[in-house]
Amino acid sequence: DETKKEFRLFDKALVLGYDCHKQLIEYQTQNMIGGNNSGTSTTSGLPLPSCWDDFIHHLGSYKEQNKHVIFSDEAMSNRIARTWQYRPDIPYPFQALKSVLENMGWDVQVLIIHRPLYDYLPSVYIEKYKIGPNKIRLRKWHEQGINNGTNCPAQNGRIVPRPFDGKPTTNEITIANLLDKEQKLYPTPAQVIEIFLRSEFNVIVVDMMEKKFSSNHNKELDFIQHIICNVFPATHNTCKALLEVTKNEKNEEESNTKQLNLSLSLFYDFIAVEACAIGVLNGTQISRDIARDGIQRYHEIVQGLKPNDLPLICPSDAEIEQILNASLDHQERICRNVEAKCNEEAKDMIRHQSNFWKSIDEKKKFCTVDTNKVLKETQWIEFLSSSSNFM
Repeated sequence: DETKKEFRLFDKALVLGYDCHKQLIEYQTQNMIGGNNSGTSTTSGLPLPSCWDDFIHHLGSYKEQNKHVIFSDEAMSNRIARTWQYRPDIPYPFQALKSVLENMGWDVQVLIIHRPLYDYLPSVYIEKYKIGPNKIRLRKWHEQGINNGTNCPAQNGRIVPRPFDGKPTTNEITIANLLDKEQKLYPTPAQVIEIFLRSEFNVIVVDMMEKKFSSNHNKELDFIQHIICNVFPATHNTCKALLEVTKNEKNEEESNTKQLNLSLSLFYDFIAVEACAIGVLNGTQISRDIARDGIQRYHEIVQGLKPNDLPLICPSDAEIEQILNASLDHQERICRNVEAKCNEEAKDMIRHQSNFWKSIDEKKKFCTVDTNKVLKETQWIEFLSSSSNFM
């Protein structure tokens, strides 16, 4: 509970404190551009806004105890890049943050983890629309496409766009809209790196797609171990404990290649929504989330198949070429900004292309389910039309 309380404190100070950030922008304008930047108060300018008092107090306490502080929040990238969903009208107070922390004696380092754009974009898209505890509308049917006379209730549910739906069909996060160079929907790793470098932060960049990492003892580490043991400073005890936990997991036959954040297929939701809309599935008896889970269970457990075994609609050659070119440009942009930290593997564009085509050919990363074909198959019609299959 105490950890959650502190996270909320830091989250408000660094990410969601919009009103406070307005005051901090005014503070840094008055005190840091040709003014005193003591980090506390000035005689000619403004004092540090009181909204940061608790934040500064906690940092001071950690400093006195000679502790390091790590703050991690996925939302921070959206906030500092000022995407549309994070109040883009309010600038981020970079200079206030940097000056205050450095004048307290902190060595501020920004860790940015990146991966190729062709791998990043599908992840952003899936993350946006996968089911979660706060995504209530993904449990409700929506009215789009419902045929008259079907048992599919209009419940103001969330419409999930297909990956290559773009403007004017939708202004929301899709792969098509994320490929727009002027998009303000979600920040790319290169964009975040550039923003922090412009504010003269010490930026550490780690390539998530590197396959092997080694420790000081020549032990091979996985990605999480590498971050804790090699990237974060002064984490000897934490590293030691993590390696011990991993060793125990291996003894319990937990594979070292276990994925920590499995991609969740949206295919089953597309099938459920379309089946309800055309009247194959009775939405008055079966909720959207139960239908989605039941379809997944039938396909993966009963039939023993994977999402990509369903009929698929894949991007055109022109769309694939657009993704590849955007990904190559993005990788070059990262290496241009952090040349010393961009290893030879990351700069190898031939390797980048090879891995890209593997994701296209083997993983079908950019494909989506062809619901029209699925809902013409007799076995699917029989399964979906019987409400007892979902009980």
